[in-house]
Amino acid sequence: MIRIKRVKRIAVAVKDLDQAVKNWQKLFGVKPFQYGKEPEDRYHYVAFQIGDTRGDGEMTIEFLSPLDDPNGELLLGKFIRERGEGLYMITLETEGTADEVAQEIKDTGLKPAWGGQQKQWLAEHMQGLGLESWTENYVSPKDANGVLCTLASIRYQDPVMIDAKPGITLQPKKK
Repeated sequence: MIRIKRVKRIAVAVKDLDQAVKNWQKLFGVKPFQYGKEPEDRYHYVAFQIGDTRGDGEMTIEFLSPLDDPNGELLLGKFIRERGEGLYMITLETEGTADEVAQEIKDTGLKPAWGGQQKQWLAEHMQGLGLESWTENYVSPKDANGVLCTLASIRYQDPVMIDAKPGITLQPKKK
């Protein structure tokens, strides 16, 4: 059994990243906090922080859009070509290390998606997010009712000591 802590990310496949951002800003008033490119996987993305999940971590909604894939031949482009825009992936934060999660996937009788390939980001690639590392394992949509499940093993950074400045005392306003 794979031990899940919480939902960390909902990823939506979109054709036009800029237009999707404008639409969500108009609909919900949200602003992106992160933009990135994954040239190896040929997509770019924008992330919105949506809320605090149980008081112990932010959840994001991300828009993923193909990058340099005009014919929709790669994974994300093919998804949009065949299914249209919409829910692409759910990322679930897991208990345990990435290797333990990989073993838990196998213990369920499933084969990890993409031959057990993992993807990892280290602190220097995740500036300001309070993370030491984020490593993903994958469960194929074929095994998860049509949804790509990303299983994230996350190591959080220890808080950093800062020199806090004193506050300012505000006097009551006179009427």
